[in-house]
Amino acid sequence: MEIRRATKHDLDAIDRLLTDTLWQEDQSVFGHLPFETQQRLRKALRRTTRDPAAGVLIVLDDTTVVGMLAVHTTEIDELPLRTTWRVVRLAGLIAALHFMVQALRRYRPRRHEAYLFGLAVAPSHRRRGLAERLMVAGENYARQLGKSTAVGFIAHDNAASMAVSTNRGWTFDRPRPGARYVRVTKSLG
Repeated sequence: MEIRRATKHDLDAIDRLLTDTLWQEDQSVFGHLPFETQQRLRKALRRTTRDPAAGVLIVLDDTTVVGMLAVHTTEIDELPLRTTWRVVRLAGLIAALHFMVQALRRYRPRRHEAYLFGLAVAPSHRRRGLAERLMVAGENYARQLGKSTAVGFIAHDNAASMAVSTNRGWTFDRPRPGARYVRVTKSLG
């Protein structure tokens, strides 16, 4: 298995992986739109940025993408809200407003931080240590970018991610009452 940075040629395979893992939970920022509509919107959004694969690490089993982790920093391009609105409004007012609210609420790392998110491993490749290997690769990538802290958020009911983070030495913030996610951090120094 090889871990490397994603390229724009990997994006369709990443979408397929996410469809089989994270989007099954209906947690997409596009709300309850049909999957085909969500996919068209994601592709349209990708066309508006210089490098839509920036900060994405993938695991390959031969030529198949079986895992991914995104690393966001202040240096990685973010879509301007005006451009984002022009694309997502095509989904209808309610879906576009939902997307924009989620975009505004998204965590934005500070200069010294790398935000690690979107950890996903194909069901067929779980329990092989790939999530931990991706975390190590994400932490190393953040160090290469000169970051001193890694930040992430984990759902309270995600025992697998909690275990990987604990094994990797991440610190858990005190959960806020009623919050679905807990903030986790790790010093990269």
